[in-house]
Amino acid sequence: MTGAAGPRETLAEMLRLEPVRDGEFAARFEDFWGASAGGDVLARAALAAAATCEGLQLHSLHASFLRPVPPGRRLALRVEPLADDRDGALRQVRIEGDGLLCQVVASFAPPGDGLGYQDVKPAADLPSPEDLPSTLEQARAEGWTDYARGPIEFRRVHPRVWPDPTGGTSGGHVEWMRPRAPLGDDPRLQMAALVFLADFYSHWPFERRVGDKFAHDRFRTLDHALWVHRSVRWDDWWLMETISEVAQAGRALSRRRIFTREGLLVATAAQQARVASS
Repeated sequence: MTGAAGPRETLAEMLRLEPVRDGEFAARFEDFWGASAGGDVLARAALAAAATCEGLQLHSLHASFLRPVPPGRRLALRVEPLADDRDGALRQVRIEGDGLLCQVVASFAPPGDGLGYQDVKPAADLPSPEDLPSTLEQARAEGWTDYARGPIEFRRVHPRVWPDPTGGTSGGHVEWMRPRAPLGDDPRLQMAALVFLADFYSHWPFERRVGDKFAHDRFRTLDHALWVHRSVRWDDWWLMETISEVAQAGRALSRRRIFTREGLLVATAAQQARVASS
């Protein structure tokens, strides 16, 4: 894949849908060096569902990846209403090509007041993103310059080097993240960008556990869950913490938390993936 063209660097250009008829859309998923990105698939599904939920905000999303979603091909996104009441709406989105590729269930709720608390926060001694190497600088230092492009600028907090040359480390993967281009005022694009981020480079925590024997070409997402805690505009650096604490029979689980720079927890995600080592 080295030398192949990478994805575009503007989420607003990438995350688009083509209306076909009521409840049906089409999309061509971005090519991330020969494959589609799970975050792109989920973000477009969320956009399709949101188009049928005027005035509501995304609350949660659960997805099953059944088959690889090919990039560049025109695929169908079909939205099915599952429930509508005063508490919100539930939508199922089926992404179809040669059969069903991915199935997503998204929950939407009206904005409002109610119970609220937060007892979790990121570590207090983390370096600021301005004090860390840029994506391109880090890539040049580590030899992966071909993959330093894309719609997200990311700056790693902890070293990538594994302490044990025969394996990985149990520590979490922590990155500062920011869109390369401003998202603007569209609340649906802001929502879709958060969904994209929740699955952005989701192999990181598994690679950190496996070490240099991690097999990128044999990594596959099985299912993904996302819970949105608050609607926040993404126009500054956000902190993303991802950790994998359990794996069995080649299936591994990760947990991801996304914070604002000020420490507000924006969203929590969990993912199960098929993880192989070379």
